Amino acid sequence: PVVAAAAAAEPVAAASTTELVAAAIAADAAALTTSAAAAKPAAVTAGVTRVESLEEAARLIAASKKPSVLLVGGKWCRACKYASGQVKRVSRLFAESDVAFFEYLASARTEPLTQALGVRAVPTMLLNKEGRTIHQSTSCSDSTVIAADVESWLL
Repeated sequence: PVVAAAAAAEPVAAASTTELVAAAIAADAAALTTSAAAAKPAAVTAGVTRVESLEEAARLIAASKKPSVLLVGGKWCRACKYASGQVKRVSRLFAESDVAFFEYLASARTEPLTQALGVRAVPTMLLNKEGRTIHQSTSCSDSTVIAADVESWLL
């Protein structure tokens, strides 16, 4: 009877161990996801670093000793998405230069872009040197105009 009782109890113990292991794995995965989201580095696509907040953009520009281009736009904005492609094209042209390219696409129309950066319309391109904005342009739809601005203001 003791062996039968132990054999009967064993699957319960195995099931509860399996549940505990599954719960531990789920907790570890949740912790990893949370810490990865918190410490997620900025994504770089075609030489353009995508930033997730205005604070991150300001921090990266201030920390960079390089001249930089920041495209500010909105995820809802077709012209901004087009301008994003044009800035990526220009970043490839200047890949060998000392210019950093950043992109911030706001997720909501209500974000305070005007107060934080002086942006009145999107898309807007901010050209920065030595941590401060030296030129602002809404002519972001043509890669030749963007390239000319980068050349004349930053190089």
